[in-house]
Amino acid sequence: MSDPAIHAVTVDHIPLHDRAGLSTSEASAYTSLSAATLKKYRCNGTGPRYARIGSKIVYRPSDLDDYIGKHLIGGNRR
Repeated sequence: MSDPAIHAVTVDHIPLHDRAGLSTSEASAYTSLSAATLKKYRCNGTGPRYARIGSKIVYRPSDLDDYIGKHLIGGNRR
């Protein structure tokens, strides 16, 4: 999935899509889902894949892209 608007969001001058891992707030900006929604999805086991590294929650951009891709409606599905 390649949406230029999503990939233009940057933190520390590195596009979010090019980062190895995103914090919950960065994943929120990347997906346009609120941080509270991502937390609820983690608790319910219904959201995108994530890793817990120590006390940190980290999302890979590729997992966020996969999650969004699985929820596409209409058009040609892959």
